[in-house]
This record gives sequence, structure tokens and C-alpha cells, in this order.
Amino acid sequence: MQEVEFDFMRKTLSLIIVVLMTLQISLYGLDSFEEPTQDKHIQSDGSEVQFAGRQSSGIQGNSSSNTTDCGFQGSADGLGGPLWDSTTNYTTHSIVEWPANSGEFYQTQINSSGGSVQESHWKGPCTCVQIAQISGISWNSAGGYSPWQILTHNGSIWMAMDAGSNAGEEPGTVGTEDIWIPCTDGGSAPCADVVGTPTSVWDSNTLVSEGDIYEYPANSGNFHLVVGIGMTNQTVGAPGVDFDAWGSEVCTCKNIWADSGQPVWDSTVNYPMNSVVEWPAGSSALYIAWASPGPGAQPDVDAKWRLCDGQPPSGSPCEDFNGYGGLPWYNTTLVSAGEIYEIPAGSGHFYQVSPGISNQTVGAPAVDLDAWSNKHCACEDIWLTSSSPVWNSSTVYSVGMIVEYPTGTGSLWMAVVNQTTTGVTPDQPFADGNQWQICGGASNVSTGPCGGLTSVGVWDNLSRVSTGEIYEFPANSSMYYEVIIQGYFDQQVSSPLIDLDVWAPVSCPCEEEWISLGQPVWNSTITYSPNSVVEWPAGSSMLYITSPSPGPGDEPGTDPEWSLCSSPDEPSGSPCAGLNVVGVWNSTMNVTSGEIYEYPANSGTYYVVNAGSPFWSVNAPDVDMDVWSSIDCPCKETWVANGQPVWTSGIAYAGNYVVEWPASSGILYMSESGGLTNGAGEPGVDGHWTLCDGQPMASNPCAGLDSAGV
Repeated sequence: MQEVEFDFMRKTLSLIIVVLMTLQISLYGLDSFEEPTQDKHIQSDGSEVQFAGRQSSGIQGNSSSNTTDCGFQGSADGLGGPLWDSTTNYTTHSIVEWPANSGEFYQTQINSSGGSVQESHWKGPCTCVQIAQISGISWNSAGGYSPWQILTHNGSIWMAMDAGSNAGEEPGTVGTEDIWIPCTDGGSAPCADVVGTPTSVWDSNTLVSEGDIYEYPANSGNFHLVVGIGMTNQTVGAPGVDFDAWGSEVCTCKNIWADSGQPVWDSTVNYPMNSVVEWPAGSSALYIAWASPGPGAQPDVDAKWRLCDGQPPSGSPCEDFNGYGGLPWYNTTLVSAGEIYEIPAGSGHFYQVSPGISNQTVGAPAVDLDAWSNKHCACEDIWLTSSSPVWNSSTVYSVGMIVEYPTGTGSLWMAVVNQTTTGVTPDQPFADGNQWQICGGASNVSTGPCGGLTSVGVWDNLSRVSTGEIYEFPANSSMYYEVIIQGYFDQQVSSPLIDLDVWAPVSCPCEEEWISLGQPVWNSTITYSPNSVVEWPAGSSMLYITSPSPGPGDEPGTDPEWSLCSSPDEPSGSPCAGLNVVGVWNSTMNVTSGEIYEYPANSGTYYVVNAGSPFWSVNAPDVDMDVWSSIDCPCKETWVANGQPVWTSGIAYAGNYVVEWPASSGILYMSESGGLTNGAGEPGVDGHWTLCDGQPMASNPCAGLDSAGV
């Protein structure tokens, strides 16, 4: 009996094998019209994966039937697909992912199997970000979703796995980890992961966890990933400094745009947060989404977009603040929708309370995300988007209003009472700290070395500096120093009077500074900040610089707090005419901070007196380095002051003399400090000339300084 059963089973099995072979031959015939396959096979590069969840291979790809930017049919469906498998038969318009966990999808244009997705009948890749943007599908709790459905939810992009999802199964919630997975572009396009990921701005008080993404600095469009293994809700150093906490790669706006497929804004698309688009087409102007702009939200108009270069575009989110900051928030403060608070106190960072909040306590912005605006607005952003108001003596201001005072200085003040007193300036003792306060603290007062440059603040031994930054030192001295050593970022250094390899004193080239400030004429009603430059009398081309701070009625040419720094009667007898040189130093002199002396006589070498004056019985500038710092001639200012000379062969030039060569080129050279004989060669050829301005004349509003930046 057992033998009969075995024989029956054997015959049955043989029949099944024959049927399967016949079916395989038939399928092969169906595919015989395919193009010849190329001998190219994609191999996974083994890069770190972004996906998590079930991803079954060998599943028939999704079929969809509208052509997209990727060349796919059925773009409105918003479908991805399973991992491509060389043993699977795919029908026309099936969609697959390749390589594994890459977030890149391909669609076949014919029935196919085997080969690779690089064969010509496969179109792609199309990223999940592109698919989500093109379809514009958002998760809805009332609907179920097909396998491989790609959609947006809470600012992120998700894909349903091979079983699909039922109504109410919400992406990102506990228990749905095997139903929905974050759909991000991995592998060759890592910066596209930022698209659809909610982010905030990092600062030193931010609690970060592994995998978080933060923008830093604020409004820079530069995003950084927290990679510290096991980090959970802890403070860390800044990106670029704390290498244990942050990844080495910075995703800039341009990187995000490139990794997302270089999209041009499409008026029909819903864009997730941090999407980057070009607009207008071909302009190279990139915009990043603050939130989730919907169809028709044009980047250069709608407030949910901002320019990637950090400049406030028309329609900046800070327009919602209507020119107002606010008082500090504390965890006991009762807040309501639309109110504006400074967080933390004295930071100059303002947040607006979200709709739906009414006279209640809430958590901090980094904790209670539903209670506050997504991003803070700084004093300057609020001021700029409200048409840059200047204090008006006849206006009564209400609490939070931000204005500039004095005009043209960039110093921003915020009213701290409901009704300010008319005619009382914000900096008056009666008002300062009582009715007005500096918005964001003293660091927002424009007291730079020259009005066209900006000082970071006063240097102290806790300061961390970067190349190009300018600091005052000591406090209230009006002496400024620039970090000149290249490649420094957030470094701790010694004082400007000690670490001479790091610092260089900043001098104010007179005429360029006057031009950069708008060519102001002296105004008898204004109190001027240090190093302000004005013309007086009007139309005379006589320029004066403040030292230190003349008040109303202190007329240039009469009051000693003004120094003549440029005159139409020049050229000057001094080869370094752009500096206000007192004379040649000798041992009988008492010197004052800020004064400039030549030493030795006729050497063309100049020194400035450091802060802390007056000084008596000082040693020579090349000996007493606590009192003196060397100073260079400002290049273009010296050239202008001496009549804009062009180099002429056969002439003996004094030390630090500036000439243009070739004529009309705007390229300036300075002679070495010891001077040159009439046998000296051509600038640019003879090494006794130093190139000091290689740019065309009008390239820099402060061209007399060779500044690395602010």
C-alpha cells in the first residue's frame, strides 16, 4: 500500500515539474521582444542605510499609468516600490527601489526580468522626495494606503511597507514602525534627508540627541547631523568645534537642492519643510521652505520661503512680528496667541505664541513645539521687515517696538513701556533702561571701528574668535583689532596686545568710510559715535573723523573731538597720508591712545598708541610693546590722498608710497618702508613693490582696508 502511494506521489511531482517548465518557457516567449540586455549590473555600495522596517525583495513592482520630471507614468499616485530583484518578472510601468535603502526608484517601460535597472527600458532614478513633491499626497487618518505609498505627514516624508496601512495607522507613532518608514534619500544624496525633516536652530543651550538635525548658524541654510552615539537630551559644543557630537558633512542649501534633483519651483506642488527650489528658473536663486508651502506659494512672495543666502526676502516670516519684539518669557508667564516674547532673556531672539493658546503657561520653544513659532526672529530681522524704522522725536512708542537710533548707526532699541515719552532719545539716562533698552543687549550697538565695519564686541579672555572678526579692546577704548590669522574658527587666543600673530589693529580709511556711510554732512543735532566721518562745510570735500564722540553743536574744525582726515588741498607731504600722523616720536613726548607716530624719523614706519592713556615717559615704539602697536598705511586712502599717482620709471619713491600700475587698472602697489631709488623697477616685477590692492577701484565700499570680513 505504501509503495502505491509513493508511486502516485512521484508521478504527481513529475507532472508539476513539467507544468512549471512549460510555464517558464511561455514567460520567456512573452519577454522575447525585449531589447538586448547590456552586461551592466548595479552593485550595492554598502553605504550606511537610511531605511528601517520590512522591505521584501522579489515582490512584483508597483504599476502606475501623467509623466513626471523623472519620466515616470502615474506620478499622481505617489508610489514607490519594493527592492529590485533580478529573478522577478516585472510588468510595464512597475516601480522598484535600487540600490537597497537608497530611496531611489526606477520604472520599467516594458515587461522585463533579469538584467539590471541600468538597462535603457528602466527610467530613473526618481527620489522619494521628488515623488512626494510631485504627488502632493498628505496622510489622512480616514484612509487606508496601498503598499509603497509615499506621502507627507507632520513635515516628514513616509513610505508604506509591503502590507500597506489601514485607516488610523499614523506614520511615526508607536506600533507603526513596520507599517511606515521614513522615506529619505540615502547613499549618493545624503543632503536630501533634510527635506521633510523638522529642524530648529542650534545654540549652546539646545539639548540634542543622536540623529537630530539642526540649522547653524541661524538663517544660514547650513544643516548639521548629531552623530554622537547614545547622546540623549544633552548640551554640546558648536558644529565645527565639537567633532564628537556632529558629523563632518554640512548640508548647505545648494547641497540639498542638488541632492533633491535640482528642482525648479512648481506652482502645483505641496513642498515639505526644508525643501530647496530654484526660482525663477535658470536664475540660480535658491529658496528654502520655512514650513510647508502649498500650491501657488511663490518663493519670492510667500512668507513660507526664504532666500538661501540668509538675506530676508520679501514675505519673510518675521513680517508677522510687525516690527515688535517683546519682554522676556519665563516658565511662569501666562501667554496667549500672537504675543511675542524674548527667549532667553537678553538674547535678542523672539518667538511668537501659536494660535489656540489662551492665558496659560507653556514650555520653552525647544520643548513645547506646538506653543511657539517654528523659528525665532532676531532684532535686525524684525526691524528690516518693518521698513527699518528710525526713532522719531514726535512719536509715542508702545512696548516691544524696535527702532534705530541714532540714524544710520545700526544701533537698535526696543521700547519696554506701553507709552514712551516724546522727544526723549532712547540713550538718555531718563529713558535708557527705563523706557528703552538695547535690543538683544549691548552686542547690537553699532560701535565698530569704522561705521561701515561691525565689531563683534569687546574681547575678553573667555572670547572665542574666528578669522575676520573685529573686536574692541580694552572696553570703551575705541581701539579695534581684527583676527587676521587664516583658518581660525571659534578659537581661544590671547589678547590683541599679546598675540600679535593673530591680531592686527584696524585703522579707518577716511574717504572710503565716508562714502560707505552715505557721504554724510555734519548735523548739529546729532551725537556722533567714535570714528564717524562727515563732510563740513557741505560741498567742501573737507572730511573729519570723530575722536571720541562729539555731541550736538560740536562743529568740525572748531571742536577738538573732530580731526581733519581728508582735504581737497592734499596731496599731503606724508607718504602715508591716509593716517592722521601726529609726527615723529621722541622721548620727551607724552602720548595718548589712538595717536599715530612715525619712528624713526623718515623711516616710513608708523605706530599707534594702545588703549590705557595717558602715558608718560614711554620707551620707543619698537621697545615698549605694551604701549605701542605697529600700523600699516591704508592703501587706497594713501593713494587717493596723494593725488592717485601712476607709477613712472626713473622716480625715487618714499617709503610706503602708493602708486597705480598699469594706468587705469585700479591695481595698487606700495613701496617698501625704506623707500626706493630712481633705479627701482616696475611694480609687479620689482620685489621692492608690494601689491596692496589688486581689485578695481570701486569693488569695495571700504577699500582702504584689506579686510577678510566681519
